[in-house]
Amino acid sequence: MLTLVLWLLAIYGAVLAAWHVVMAIWNKSQTFKTGVHVLFLVQNGEEYVEGCIDPLLRGATLLKRKLSITVVNMESTDATGGILEKLAKRHTWFRFNTVSRQEADAFLLQMLHESEDMVCVVDLRTIRNPHEIVMAISGLCGK
Repeated sequence: MLTLVLWLLAIYGAVLAAWHVVMAIWNKSQTFKTGVHVLFLVQNGEEYVEGCIDPLLRGATLLKRKLSITVVNMESTDATGGILEKLAKRHTWFRFNTVSRQEADAFLLQMLHESEDMVCVVDLRTIRNPHEIVMAISGLCGK
């Protein structure tokens, strides 16, 4: 009886492993050629910046497009810079830059020019609803 149960568990494990391999191959074939580069503009956003960006960083591997995120910290005088540093330590591919208001336009034009991906600029100074932002970006990336 015990050997029968062990055989059934082994067969179940083999079928489950095969299913995961097939789904991984299928998901790879469904990816898009271009990625999405999201540029977030933030200033004094310590209350909302982590809630807007962290879900995208954690879920980026589930998306069908390559997701790049850059945050432009526009001379925040609160703890926004520290929060962005903490996120950058947790997610090594995440980038953020602190620029002055005078440098912001030139920086954005440079990022738009250099990126080969579809670029989406999100101004967190006006939109602060994390759910709304995450859903919009996920829709662009083909979740």
